[in-house]
Amino acid sequence: MDGKLTKNQINFVQQILNLNEKGHRFSNWVEKIEERINKLIKMEEQIKLDNQRNNDDYLNPEGYKPLSFEETEINEESNSGPNNFREFERNDPMALINNVYSNRKDLKNPKEFFQTLFNKWINLTKNKNFGLLIASPYNKIGGHIQAIIVAVGTGKGEEEEKMKAKQIFNGKPNTFCRPPFMFNCSDNSLFCYLCKKSRFVNKLRRSPSSYELFQFEIETTEINITFVHKSETRIVPQDSSWIEALMKKLSNNLNKESGNGEPQNSLITLHNLALFKSYEYLENLIKNVNECEKLIFIQAFIALKNWAKGYCVYSSQFGFLDGNSISIMLTKVFLLNPGANFVELIERFFLTFVTWLFLFP
Repeated sequence: MDGKLTKNQINFVQQILNLNEKGHRFSNWVEKIEERINKLIKMEEQIKLDNQRNNDDYLNPEGYKPLSFEETEINEESNSGPNNFREFERNDPMALINNVYSNRKDLKNPKEFFQTLFNKWINLTKNKNFGLLIASPYNKIGGHIQAIIVAVGTGKGEEEEKMKAKQIFNGKPNTFCRPPFMFNCSDNSLFCYLCKKSRFVNKLRRSPSSYELFQFEIETTEINITFVHKSETRIVPQDSSWIEALMKKLSNNLNKESGNGEPQNSLITLHNLALFKSYEYLENLIKNVNECEKLIFIQAFIALKNWAKGYCVYSSQFGFLDGNSISIMLTKVFLLNPGANFVELIERFFLTFVTWLFLFP
C-alpha cells in the first residue's frame, strides 16, 4: 500500500482547501499530504513489528476505554421536560462519576442548547420576569457567544428589585460551589442551576470585576453573560432595540459614579453591552454569506482561538488576542478578502495583526 491519493481524494482536497487544480500551490498540498500518509504507513508498520507479542500476555489487550453510561445527556437536556432540583439533593456516587466520564453527544448548535437550559430554568423557578438575548457569528462548537440576561421590574421599588434580581441571576455571595456541596445546594439562581448542570457546563466562574457578569463553556464554546435590570418596564424585551438607549444612559452616568468614588459598574456593563451589539452586528453581516465561506470564517476563528490559547496569548490585555479581538479583526480581514480560503484567511489575519497600528481602529 502506497500513500498516493485517489482521484476522489484529490477532488476532496481541492474542494476543502478551495484551490485551483492547475495552480502550483495545489500540487504542493497534494505532495505534502501524500508524504504525510507515507510517514504514517511506516509508523504503523513499525508499531506492528514492535508489538508481535501474543495479546494473551496483556491484562486488557483492547486497551482501557472510558466508562460508558446511559446515552441520555444532551438529548435529554434538549428534549425532555424541566428537571427538578431534588435530583441533585443526594450525594449519588454515580452522578459524580458521570461528571468525570460523561458520554457527550454531538452538539451542533450551542445557542439553541443554552436557550433550552435557560427555558428549563425559567419553568423550574417561575422567574417569568427574566429574558435571554444571544448573539454570535460563530454558533459552532469551539465558538464564542455573547448573551444578556435581562430582568424587568415588578413595581416593588427599584433598588430592592435590582438586588433581588441580581441574586436570582448570580446566586448568593456565600454560595460554596464545589462538589459534593453543589448537589445539595438549595440556591435556585441561574448561576447555581448551571453549576448543577456540570455534565454540560464547564469552567463556570463569576467575574472578579462585577457581580453582573459570569462566564462558562459548553463543549469548548465560550459564553459570556451580562445581567441588565430594566426597572422602567414590566414586559420582557424580545429584541435588542433598547440596548443603544441604555448605553447612552450608562455613558452619561460614568462621570457621576467616578466623581463619587463608587465602583464603575456602569463602565463594565457598557463594555459588555457594546460587545453584544458588536457580535449582533457581525452575525447580521455574515448572514447572507454563502455556507462555504461562512464555514471557512467560523473554522478560521476557532483555529485562531485555539492557537492563542496554545501559545498562552489568549487574553484581553497586553496586546494579546481574546475572543472579542479575534472576532473583530477576523471579520475585517474576511470582508477585505472575499473568496479567501482557510489558509489565506489565516495568513492575512496574521499579516494584519503584525502591521496593525493599534492606536487607530
